[in-house]
Amino acid sequence: MEGGPLRPRVWPYLLLLVGGIGAGAWLLLQHGSRVDRVVVAAHGCSTACAENVSRRVVFLLNRHGFDASVATRDHDAIHVINVTIDGEERTPLVSGAHALRLTVRLAVESEGQSQYEGSVSLVRETHEADRARLEAGLAGVDALAPDAIAALVTSPPVERFLTDAVSPHTLQRFETLDQTRQDVRVRAEGARRFEELCDQVAREVNAPEPANVHCLTERCGNEYLVGVFPEGDRALLRVETAAPVFPVGNASNVQRSEVPERFVVAHIDGTRETVLETRNLFSSASLDETGRYVAYVEIAAGGEAVLVRFDLETGERQVVRAARPPARLFFPAISPGGEWVAVFHRPYRGGEERLYVMSADGASRWEPASYGVQARWLRWQNEVLLAVTVAGENTVRSEEPTEDRDPGIDESEIDEDLLDHLRPSGRPVDETLPPLTHVTLVRPTPRGGEVVTRIGGHERDVGTVAGVQDGALVATSISREHGCALARWDGEALTFVPLETCVSYPTLGRDGIYADAATIRDGDAATTDDEIVRVNLATGGLETLTANGLRDRWVATAPVGSQTRIFFERIPERRYARHPAAAVCWADVPPLDNTP
Repeated sequence: MEGGPLRPRVWPYLLLLVGGIGAGAWLLLQHGSRVDRVVVAAHGCSTACAENVSRRVVFLLNRHGFDASVATRDHDAIHVINVTIDGEERTPLVSGAHALRLTVRLAVESEGQSQYEGSVSLVRETHEADRARLEAGLAGVDALAPDAIAALVTSPPVERFLTDAVSPHTLQRFETLDQTRQDVRVRAEGARRFEELCDQVAREVNAPEPANVHCLTERCGNEYLVGVFPEGDRALLRVETAAPVFPVGNASNVQRSEVPERFVVAHIDGTRETVLETRNLFSSASLDETGRYVAYVEIAAGGEAVLVRFDLETGERQVVRAARPPARLFFPAISPGGEWVAVFHRPYRGGEERLYVMSADGASRWEPASYGVQARWLRWQNEVLLAVTVAGENTVRSEEPTEDRDPGIDESEIDEDLLDHLRPSGRPVDETLPPLTHVTLVRPTPRGGEVVTRIGGHERDVGTVAGVQDGALVATSISREHGCALARWDGEALTFVPLETCVSYPTLGRDGIYADAATIRDGDAATTDDEIVRVNLATGGLETLTANGLRDRWVATAPVGSQTRIFFERIPERRYARHPAAAVCWADVPPLDNTP
């Protein structure tokens, strides 16, 4: 009874208490169900590495309207992103450094359901493995983040939030997420346009034509021919295909993805196998005639140009030579059996290239011929020789010094028959050399190179060597006075067969020369119709094998039954986004009667 008068005063407190509990529960419910809240967890590398990768994801999400944070042990969120970094140590690239192949995996979950799973492989070179994993993780996250953001803003919780009535306290969140959804639609439109252009390129590459051409590259890619295996059933490709990354909100700025460059064995039945992944290929690569060894140049993380011999059978990776920047190594050519590698060395920007031959173990290095501008290995009278094309003193040359070529070098700009574009002017005259362009045959030995003979260079130029047939060396000849011809040297005499038109990048098959067609313009060779032709060795007559208006080049051949199987590169006219397309194709060509 004594407490009776006090009861009315309790009600306000009870109401306040109940209201506080209700408001707290409402706020807790609101916080726990916030559609923009995302937690991020990273795994697979050190704690510091994982934290940095997580923060990068958080930064990218926060830019697009999400309230993201690094996951703690106890977290409760509608959206969860997991990043995993897997690493595999590879063969040392240069002394003290390793190349690591890593895979970044990204998984997005919403309300416990998977919304997106993606992965990207990378190659990183470093002295510290964990740093490579960190760099790869960041690069991989940047490549995968647009898909993750698109998955988040199209997830059911965000869909429900944006279709329900919007209250004043959620307006800002609505506007930000709605803008991100619009940006994702713009991105999707860019991806759709890319696919359309890619399909158009594929139709160009695979258009029907007289030679019944089949392409190993089925869609739009950056794929280049390295060489053909002796059986003719497969080719080695250098693949730089860039799967584009479309940033959120941008429909046209197609960025290069973090896909490592690689060598791929492509079979004519459509199957493929990747034999090597690397970070930054530089210049061309070459396959030896046995199909076992490939030589290539790679730019290491410190800018070193690294010449490598790779064994396709065992996977052994042998560093032949490393040149410190600003020196560069170009156009390696590997001998039959892989014992020697010829390569061009440029000591500095604008410096004059010099040709060297190196043993595969790097123990021996020598210059086979002064002023060499091309190198091709061949078998002559049961021994392996190096044929070096040497520009003559009377060859017209550019007055400007040669500039460094870009690491993403477009070899289509280098015409091997236009020797005046390959060397700077003003080099000292060597009176012991023939005055005109000629070929020097060099025998490799452990002590250095021995000059076997010099072919041509007196009455007429002898330039690009195509190969050896029936004991005779066959090369091209271009001069203002005599026009274009085939030069044939049988060990004693040099004879010439006039050509109907000039050819570039010649390769000798068993029934003729396969090359790019060219014409004479003001005394110089200039590529015109960009079709593959076969030249009759006896008559000089020309047969056009492709007719499509595209640029076909760089032929390699292999005998298959009674026919010759040719492989070549095809460059479509159309470009998609910022990426030029390049494909590798093949065709079977019936035998040619080489009788006069």
